[in-house]
Amino acid sequence: MAKDLRTYLGQLSEYDSQSIRVVDKEVDPKFGITAYAAALAEKGDYSALLFDQVKGSGLSCVS
Repeated sequence: MAKDLRTYLGQLSEYDSQSIRVVDKEVDPKFGITAYAAALAEKGDYSALLFDQVKGSGLSCVS
């Protein structure tokens, strides 16, 4: 079992590289994050999303 979220995401990526997608572009936290998720869901893709550049934040976001 993973000891923290970072470890879990690394293990998830190793197990199935398509199960998590990294978004390197800056996204708006109000609508941008949900827009990415909705666009993938329309295609039947329910991968986890890791946003490295959230506008106005020094933190990443996982959806």
